[in-house]
Amino acid sequence: MRIMVILLGFIGVGLAAYSMWLQTQQVNDSYRLMQLQEEYSRWFEIKRRVELEWARLQAPDHLRSLAHSRFRLREARENDQWYVLEP
Repeated sequence: MRIMVILLGFIGVGLAAYSMWLQTQQVNDSYRLMQLQEEYSRWFEIKRRVELEWARLQAPDHLRSLAHSRFRLREARENDQWYVLEP
């Protein structure tokens, strides 16, 4: 009988320790999840800004104004244009 009580006590202490360990892991995982969500938000914002900038840079009017102002290019005349025929 005494051995049964001691065994049940060890099992109870083991279950309590396991429960505390699980709660600690849950708190640690919650903090890690929060960090990952913040990191994802930052990267998502950077990706959104890069896509907006890429779209802005590919806009024909913007490219045309950049060619005129920064590179001092002019519109190509008809006799300056070359066409490559596909085989």
